Amino acid sequence: GLPVFRTESALEELNSFLDKNSCFLIIKIHPAQDCACITHKTFSNIKFLYNLELETMDIPFYSILPDMDALITDYSSIVFDFLLLNRPMAFTLDDYETYKRRRGFVFSDPLEFMPGEQIMEAKDFYRFLQHCLNNEDNYKQQRMEINNRVNLYKNGGNCQRILEFVGIYK
Repeated sequence: GLPVFRTESALEELNSFLDKNSCFLIIKIHPAQDCACITHKTFSNIKFLYNLELETMDIPFYSILPDMDALITDYSSIVFDFLLLNRPMAFTLDDYETYKRRRGFVFSDPLEFMPGEQIMEAKDFYRFLQHCLNNEDNYKQQRMEINNRVNLYKNGGNCQRILEFVGIYK
């Protein structure tokens, strides 16, 4: 995600914005992410969250999704789960071309499955936060349409369906 927030001063500025607007940002660090650029400073309105912390507290990351007002992500499949909540999303695309060339995408046009604002630099990130604060949501319909394409079941009960499917539960 966004190299522009990889300095302590940029994070201090972001923290100040969040504080002034009574917002709290949780940055979930991917297990494969290089953490060398992450500051060890404590911020009042930003929390870096690591898998090990969640495991130690016995908290599955997906269990906190319903408590999130919005999601900012890159190319993660978490989008398809968060779609079920139909809440604002934004996508950090600052490394889109590099990612496309090196790793590739599941979809031929991944942007078609990104129903939210595109973040390339800090000003886009702040714009998304401001839209969330103002309850401006221009992607609600697009999220619903994509959710209907990718999530067959939207009402829970998936574990029971699987157990019934494999003949363990009837």
